[in-house]
Amino acid sequence: MLLLKPTIVSRLVWSGMVLASILGALLMIKGTFARYNSNPSVISRETDFRSWNTPMPASTFCLMNQSDPEKVSSYIERHWGINSSNNKYSYYRNFVEDVANFHMEDLSKFSKYSDDPSLLGVNMLLLALQVIAPINATTTVFNPEYNSIKYHPIVSEVGICYSFSSPLSEIFSVRKENSNSNGKVPLCNFLNSHCFTRIENLPQTSSIKFFVHSPLEVATLESSANIVEPCEENDSTFKFFQIIASKELRALRPDQRKCKFHDEPGQMSELPSYSYNICRMECRKKLSLSLCGCAPFIYHSNSMSASYLFI
Repeated sequence: MLLLKPTIVSRLVWSGMVLASILGALLMIKGTFARYNSNPSVISRETDFRSWNTPMPASTFCLMNQSDPEKVSSYIERHWGINSSNNKYSYYRNFVEDVANFHMEDLSKFSKYSDDPSLLGVNMLLLALQVIAPINATTTVFNPEYNSIKYHPIVSEVGICYSFSSPLSEIFSVRKENSNSNGKVPLCNFLNSHCFTRIENLPQTSSIKFFVHSPLEVATLESSANIVEPCEENDSTFKFFQIIASKELRALRPDQRKCKFHDEPGQMSELPSYSYNICRMECRKKLSLSLCGCAPFIYHSNSMSASYLFI
């Protein structure tokens, strides 16, 4: 058998093929590792449904006309020194009522006040809080353990409203000293079909917008609302549907799991919590600041400067 001596060319060809194979294998390993690192899989299974406890939905209600006529008159007389006999009284009354019943969709109402120097420097948040009618609503929860949870006032895109059972509402609360009781969310067992919350003694002088949402969300412009007229009763039934993230997901970075937990605010966020609606609110606030140099007073937080309190 005759064996041919390898030539330099054949050695170069074989060496190139071996190196190319090694390089190809390394590239495949790198690509596979990159896909694993960016899209890891976490498998978790839980079958003991009898022990499942689902958080009750949170709720928010807003009076569609919540200004108190006596408080409005008192504020106008105290701030501008005029009474109902003055020709400009109705103008200032309309302004105060527009602020008290503020809604993000009603921004066009304020265009007629833009050139009035007598309105410069008015703290609209404090104005609204001083003229809204008092609320003495009572709540009843299916479990007496949760009776300490009450509706308390918050500032939102849909106005000054009242929130129940929403830990995130503490961020937007106008009464920081009373917000701790709202951090507890009622839990309803999977087998319990009698979980309920009832609110009574609402004012009969105004229609009410009623929002039902996740405890880890807040009501915004996009939230759908039920309208309850004075002297009406509204009875709503909801089916629970909850998606729970496995605890093992905490070990993954947000860019790996493609989502955030509610206690993972963005790097540029001024708020201590994250939710989809809060993210949209912050985007609208930043857009307003970039286009107008100011933002509606509802975009307030502990870290925001006073410029956010004025329009």
